[in-house]
Amino acid sequence: MGHQIQAGEGCGAAARLFLPYAQEEFLVTLANKGLYKRAVKDYDAAQECSLALSDGQQLAVTIDGVTVQLDENLAKSRCSCPSKTVCKHVLMAVLCAAEYGAAQQEEPAAKPASDTAACTEAEPEPEPYLELRQADVASLRKQAGKRLFEDTLRLVQAGWTATFTEGEMLAATINTEAVTVYFPKQESLSHAVCKCGQQGLCKHKLIAVLSYLAQNGLLKESEGQSVSLLSEDALALLPKADQYLISLFEKGLLYCGESDIEQAIQLSLRLDSVGLGNLSRLMRSVATDLEHLLQKHAAFRSETAFATLSRLHNTISLLQKYPQDKEKLPALVEGGRSDYYTTPVGNFIGLGAYPWQTRSGYCGVTALLYSREKQQVYTYTASMADFYENTAQASSTWSLYHQFSRADHWAEGLSIQTIAGSCLTLRNFKSNLQGRLSSTKQTSCTITGPSNGGLLEELEKDGIFSAPEEGYTYFRRRQPERVYPFFTTHLAQTSFDKSEQVLRLLLENEREQFSCSILYKECNQWAIQFLERLARGKLPPCWFICIKQQGEMTPVSIITENAVNHFYFVDQNGVNRLV
Repeated sequence: MGHQIQAGEGCGAAARLFLPYAQEEFLVTLANKGLYKRAVKDYDAAQECSLALSDGQQLAVTIDGVTVQLDENLAKSRCSCPSKTVCKHVLMAVLCAAEYGAAQQEEPAAKPASDTAACTEAEPEPEPYLELRQADVASLRKQAGKRLFEDTLRLVQAGWTATFTEGEMLAATINTEAVTVYFPKQESLSHAVCKCGQQGLCKHKLIAVLSYLAQNGLLKESEGQSVSLLSEDALALLPKADQYLISLFEKGLLYCGESDIEQAIQLSLRLDSVGLGNLSRLMRSVATDLEHLLQKHAAFRSETAFATLSRLHNTISLLQKYPQDKEKLPALVEGGRSDYYTTPVGNFIGLGAYPWQTRSGYCGVTALLYSREKQQVYTYTASMADFYENTAQASSTWSLYHQFSRADHWAEGLSIQTIAGSCLTLRNFKSNLQGRLSSTKQTSCTITGPSNGGLLEELEKDGIFSAPEEGYTYFRRRQPERVYPFFTTHLAQTSFDKSEQVLRLLLENEREQFSCSILYKECNQWAIQFLERLARGKLPPCWFICIKQQGEMTPVSIITENAVNHFYFVDQNGVNRLV
């Protein structure tokens, strides 16, 4: 139903500027579906509507006594009501301005507020999306900040892109999330609006802009507009890191001392600060290997240590040789932990959970969850430091069991025990490029049933799980947790190597055998005891879920016909039964 809208002189042209915004899909982006429906209902019932131009030529819309100062960048619009965010009155004001503007199409186009000179001829219509087409990558990097820009660049190089639909505005839909970015025809970049609701330049807007430039052949390599993953600081640090590695090769690991460990730790921190996350992690591994060697710890593996050193040296050499090679750099460079992004809904199968502790002073419990949509394994972790006085016992077996059974995760307050043993649907969940799930309370979880062997049999027939990889690949990008389930009917062999402090297992079925092992740590002691007892009894047909750790396949859970058995943990009576 049309409204009787009172308007001052020149309001028609100003109101027409808001015609492209009066679309349900766009206004929902500014707020939400419920607020939009309420705004439409209240606007239909409005009795008095008026438009006026302020001194700055900004359109003021008054509806039943509430005034909104509309800005073309709608997120900056101001309302006389107490709301500090985009309220229903802003949506109503857009609908009112668009209604009046559509009825006044014959009125001449409004002059920009900044144009104080008298004009007798109509100015030509500016080229649509000109600001977007002229986007400068160097400026985007500066505006977004180093970390956000480089994280987003890695998302783009990992396959994230946008699909564009042009109407009254240019709608860019991110292909990996249900998120749309809207670009108006004029001031398209500065007035862009993203469905995520974040003000300023978010990762979705960056993905959309970079995708637009790439798809239209506008992403040019020129001075100040390079999209290389290597910064000047990174290029300056690489020779120093390589010289350190060469010094280790020259004198031999046996002659290394505490100063070499400290230097590796410092280089790890510096490599992370310049965006070389993969090299940072490898350098931290060097420090850990040297610690193990000096302490004559059973965890030291000469093959793994030299493979780490070789990978570091070869990767750094190639980075220095090809600092601007767009094809090679994505394989050689990986950042630190990436930002988390939101996905509306996902279905997961719990594959079990296991405890862990590091020599750097952290411990925790990690659950493995298989995503049906992404066909990959995600991890959900609860962790804490154990080097503070009040957390010194955090890595004890019973403390880790408490983390495992404590019910306070996600909106419903679930335990990791429940999460890791169930089929579940997550809504509004956050994850990053490393396949880690966030603990945000905004995530809602619905349990749809228990995980069981039948589900794994179904997935195996579909070829979902690949066999464990043989050998060592230098330049493989860091992957989410790799899981290998082995259907087992018999524990063919179980032995504990006292010299290496390792429990070795030989799993067997009617077709093949599979070897795995568990390194002794305090957090693993119950698992080792349980498996030794299990070997002396009768094993029902089940699936052993294994992951690769330090070059070895390690079992983390057992899945039977009915449920998941978390054999690293016990119940309150100290008993763990195979169900």
